Amino acid sequence: MKNEPGFIETKLHRSLDPTSRFQFINIAKWSTQEAWQAAFSKRLAQQEIFEQQLPVEANPALYKVEVQY
Repeated sequence: MKNEPGFIETKLHRSLDPTSRFQFINIAKWSTQEAWQAAFSKRLAQQEIFEQQLPVEANPALYKVEVQY
């Protein structure tokens, strides 16, 4: 994904709680919503290959920052 147009950066976070639903959260920054959608449209077309490379379930979604300190 890092070579896709509009990609800015990503940070992988690991939960401190071993019982949390999501043990890893990947936060990626994209220049626009359209750039993210274009990149993931390509990925969805290659979903089988993507799932074989990552032995985890992906839950892609868009979010916006509500509060930043």
